[in-house]
Amino acid sequence: MAHGQPHAHGAASKGDKRGHHIHWASHYDLFVRLFTFGRGGGVRRKTIDLAALRPGDAVVELGCGTAELSRRAKQAVGSEGRVIAIDPSPEMLAEARTLAGKEDADVEFREAGMQATGLPDECANVVIVSLAVHHVYEEDRTRAFAEILRILTNNGRFVIVDFEGPRGFFGKVMMTLLLHPKGPQIISEAENWFSDQGPVALERYTLPFPGLQALVGVKRPPP
Repeated sequence: MAHGQPHAHGAASKGDKRGHHIHWASHYDLFVRLFTFGRGGGVRRKTIDLAALRPGDAVVELGCGTAELSRRAKQAVGSEGRVIAIDPSPEMLAEARTLAGKEDADVEFREAGMQATGLPDECANVVIVSLAVHHVYEEDRTRAFAEILRILTNNGRFVIVDFEGPRGFFGKVMMTLLLHPKGPQIISEAENWFSDQGPVALERYTLPFPGLQALVGVKRPPP
């Protein structure tokens, strides 16, 4: 796949970035380590494993936060690959750029919402979305899901990691601390939507943290 400069896909409006944005970027990674009791690294490793990255892949991470997954993805795809990290929060992107610079990671950053990335059709063969869908307003999530399919090539792969309700006592405590006492069913919501979109092969995976699951999908060519 050629990795030339992408062309904008329409003009994004202010509403295309609607959602619950995180602005305390410099403390985010510390929060994740504390909140997960150090198990966040295992979740990220599993996410990268599920993405099944290969040298030369073109990867887009939506809702990248501080872009740790994007930096790991760049290591996997090598110099011939390309990684674009997208987030609606300028504070998050500033922190992500700083961390990527410290690691000399060649990651491209764009400020946009996952509802409208501005990327061209079929520009990525892997899309990663980790703990970001629940930040999008519920009424906008189908647009975010549709954007994933739009930017994916045929036979391209996506990995969505997010909450799937509290599981057991510990999971319920975690959801309550995150102000989601009932536990959002994000993975079920995504699975239901993608199941209605034609030839998309889907698999669910349990992740090494209570209340988190992954949905892995492959966009099949039209029959």
